[in-house]
Amino acid sequence: MALSTTQIQQLYTAYLGRPVDREGLDYWQEQDVSLAQLRDSLANDAQPEYVDLYGDRTRAEVVEAIYQNMFGRAADADGLEYWVNGGGSSVPVSQLQQLFIEAASAEDRINFNDRVEADEAQIPPAEGDGGEGVEGETIMLTDGRDNLVGTENDDTFIGDVGQNQNGAVANALATGDRLDGGEGRDKIEASLIADNQVDGSNTDEAPRPITKNIEEVYIEALESASGGVVLDATRMENVEQYWADFGRSDMTFDNVSLQGSNLNITKDVTFGIRDTESSTDFNGFFDSQSLIRESASQVNSSLLVRIADVSTETPTTPLANVDLNLSFDLGGETITLEGVRSTDGTYAGLVEALRNELEEAGFGDVNVNLSTPYSEVTVAGNTVTLPFTAQEILITDPAGNEFSSVNFTQSAIEPVADGFLVAGNAQPQDPSSTSSLIESNLVLDNAGRGSLAGDVVIGGGSNSELGVELFNVIVDRDSSINTLNTTNGRLQQIVITSMGAEGDLFIGGVQANLEQITANEFAGENLSIGANTVDADGSTVFSGTAVADLELLSASDTSANVSFTGDNDNGTVAVLNTGAGDDTIILDQTGQSSPSDASQTRSTINAGNGDNTVTVTGENTSTIVTGTGVDTIRGNAVSITVESGAGNDVIYADNT
Repeated sequence: MALSTTQIQQLYTAYLGRPVDREGLDYWQEQDVSLAQLRDSLANDAQPEYVDLYGDRTRAEVVEAIYQNMFGRAADADGLEYWVNGGGSSVPVSQLQQLFIEAASAEDRINFNDRVEADEAQIPPAEGDGGEGVEGETIMLTDGRDNLVGTENDDTFIGDVGQNQNGAVANALATGDRLDGGEGRDKIEASLIADNQVDGSNTDEAPRPITKNIEEVYIEALESASGGVVLDATRMENVEQYWADFGRSDMTFDNVSLQGSNLNITKDVTFGIRDTESSTDFNGFFDSQSLIRESASQVNSSLLVRIADVSTETPTTPLANVDLNLSFDLGGETITLEGVRSTDGTYAGLVEALRNELEEAGFGDVNVNLSTPYSEVTVAGNTVTLPFTAQEILITDPAGNEFSSVNFTQSAIEPVADGFLVAGNAQPQDPSSTSSLIESNLVLDNAGRGSLAGDVVIGGGSNSELGVELFNVIVDRDSSINTLNTTNGRLQQIVITSMGAEGDLFIGGVQANLEQITANEFAGENLSIGANTVDADGSTVFSGTAVADLELLSASDTSANVSFTGDNDNGTVAVLNTGAGDDTIILDQTGQSSPSDASQTRSTINAGNGDNTVTVTGENTSTIVTGTGVDTIRGNAVSITVESGAGNDVIYADNT
């Protein structure tokens, strides 16, 4: 789902100190960039406003400038010390403004929002100054058959449940209605009940209106009977958003299609849940021809780095004794990075170090991210099982330039008595054709209304063998849902981000055998997946179901308090990475316990800074790394290797 105008304006205000121009706003939304990609495009020397505000300054001067530009005040002493010399000193300069947005106090948030709102008001209207963006008419539906056409502007079709001429309660949005929104961006706001009865007999036919040129549909489900409300969307063209809005019962959008020139792939359709009551389920079912992935495309040029210190004596910090030199040509320039060392001995620390070095070299727009975990390497023709889980590192150029002339060397920081044995290389990955996943977007905005909403299923209809493979979950106000699943067990990845109010998120359970859950751009305070939530008295508020056999939790870049409960077996090798929040990780791992078996169920947990609680139960091995903070680590019968960092930490282990 494209970034909203407000999300884009927030970064323009923070990084450039000005309103976004219309051309830029349209471009970023058309490109469907992430917040990180937009940030990297603004925070560089090619942006004169960024240079004027923050260029050629010491870190302390940059921090002072950020406080003034974003909040209209001088930096307080504690804040200045934290970002210059304290825990925040390792954050690259280019990322400071985005972190300030996420971590602002209530007063600073108000001041910053006022500046964003003032800048947003100066954005020029869309070309033509008519049609989309201009308020149109409010058009009322009746309990009869309606044949209505909207104006050239943004019209709203209202269809409220009410009494018909026979005294019965009936839907205004119903089978037989023909609605054409015309130009502009139009929407339907309607309440629905299950009124599909004729002469007292249930026809099993859901309301099936015929619509076109109406882009948004908001339905308030009023039915309390089993099954709730169903809207048959077979003949609804051009609809980009389907919302359950203030509903008090289950809501199903059935036979959702990609009819209309504005819809080409499944990702073009967004589902939303807003202000729905507790225990209400949500279903979105595409017809069999509308589960379509994006066509094969050229991926960005990238450089794949693999490094594993086979001789390490500290498997919790496997890169603590590794020094890297890396150089390559990119876009006509040679980039040389010398003496690169992981900031904390972990792979996440090496990613941070590479980002810092690229930033200093003037290439902060080049992306560095953790990639595929691996546990075996080949040294001198022999396959070696590592005593830790390594991770590939992918360096990517968003501009798509080709990496060439790559030189990569590694050396030991300190001598190793039995010899320094490392398996490492850096290989350019040529731009190649790749097929993407079938994606769907889900916006959660006060889902559950302070309680727990029901189950969410988005996928194919009963005659389809497909399902959604990647969910983009975007959180506005605090939201809680019982489960999130697709049809036919097809789900592979979940990506969780934030918008608007940047609220908390609770997901009680998800499909088993996911490849990855990513929450690096989640900006809420609390994120819970598969875990129980408790109140101050220790009483369970919401109950979760452990996530089964997840391979990778990637949440090292969020400052949220992450709670995750997993249940792995059958040889799952799990990597769980969280960030600077107070995280709670519970993992039960069983199965395939032979020490010589590279496919044994095991885990690597990097919980980052904060006051963390990590509990591992079952069998086999787990490597646990935490940072600064008061940590509690329980290994039970699992053979654990721990690097707990600074702080008053407590470790319980029955088998170490």
